[in-house]
Amino acid sequence: MLLVLGKVRLSSPITQDATVAMEKMIHASNLEEGCIEYAYSVDILDSQIIRVTEKWIGKDALAKHFQAAHMKEWLQFLETQPLESTDISMMEGELQPISL
Repeated sequence: MLLVLGKVRLSSPITQDATVAMEKMIHASNLEEGCIEYAYSVDILDSQIIRVTEKWIGKDALAKHFQAAHMKEWLQFLETQPLESTDISMMEGELQPISL
């Protein structure tokens, strides 16, 4: 399994246009072969931060994701947004459940 985690910091709070673009990206990505989970969330303490959480069956599935039409549309949308920073990383391996 491949886990992708990170955050994108915008230069201003997230707009309705950004929310619509994120919803479209989330729905399309979750339908991709090899996608286990794909989510964005707005940080509760800082509305300029988008949290990224993705789970893929492996690197090949993630590579195909980067070639998908909706990913290209998302990247074009991000070019219109003033980004302050991005910090996204991936890790390969099996996740261990935590009992609460």
